[in-house]
Amino acid sequence: MAPAAAVAAADAPPVQAPAADPPQAAPDEDLEDTVLARSAALAEAAALQEWLDTG
Repeated sequence: MAPAAAVAAADAPPVQAPAADPPQAAPDEDLEDTVLARSAALAEAAALQEWLDTG
């Protein structure tokens, strides 16, 4: 019979490699562009919703 440690090792999940480094934060200019683009999209969505509501 196999020792208890060998049985426990056989039942254990496989060892996985550590996750890759997370992406680095975007520079401030990219962040500002993202905020401006999202703000424009929200304004457009609000205008469309208002148009649909008054339809």
